[in-house]
Amino acid sequence: MKKILLLSLILSLGLFGFSQNRRVTFSKSLQNYSVKTMKVSDDNATTAAANVQNEVKNKPAKSGKSIDEEEIGQTIYDLQSNECTPYGRFFYYEDGTMGAVWTKGSGTYTDRGTGYNFFNGTTWAAEPTARIESVKTGWPSYAPLGVSGEIVAAHTSASGLAINKRTTKGTGTWSQTIFPGPTGHVDIAWPRMVTSGENHNTVNMIAITMPVANGGTTYQGLDGALVYSRSTDGGATWEKNNVILDGLTSADYYGFAGDSY
Repeated sequence: MKKILLLSLILSLGLFGFSQNRRVTFSKSLQNYSVKTMKVSDDNATTAAANVQNEVKNKPAKSGKSIDEEEIGQTIYDLQSNECTPYGRFFYYEDGTMGAVWTKGSGTYTDRGTGYNFFNGTTWAAEPTARIESVKTGWPSYAPLGVSGEIVAAHTSASGLAINKRTTKGTGTWSQTIFPGPTGHVDIAWPRMVTSGENHNTVNMIAITMPVANGGTTYQGLDGALVYSRSTDGGATWEKNNVILDGLTSADYYGFAGDSY
């Protein structure tokens, strides 16, 4: 019995030694190999752990120029535009003077017209208390006219556009005329105007016929037709009078709304 136990012990030790000799061995260069950790930075962010987030720092840009603001007029009528940015309310002349207009409400909400102010190169004038026009208007468009004059187009309540102009910018009496829309649709509104040419005597103006929602009727199949007018003599006569331009007909659009063009 003792011989059998001794033989079993010897066999067990032999098998254990044999199994130990079958283990995989590594070279000394690999036995002490270490992995270096990496700190996340801007340079190696793409190779760092994807789930590590850096703090977002707000660095607003700083302008090299200071901004000066000055109040040039007041109004109690807040709707300066129905849709888009009100283009054509300000002009900077080459001599450093400036003219500005806006929809002015004074006294009551319904007492509405064009507010105006002028910068003579040094200071803004005291704001006139009265509107430019003799009738209720709104949403004016301003531009230089002639050698040293200025012109304003604004929409009236029912008769077309009020055109006011004078020969010397910043001073003098305004001369007013009414510019009607096409026959049967005299009430055009929400004008935009620019002048061009060597002496700003070419006046280019767009407006729309009154849409149905504003008490008008369709014109040439358009609910609010965009019409173009042009004068080459400073607004004395109009060689293009409420024309619907190519690409703006009822084949192209259903119509237009105030200040949406």
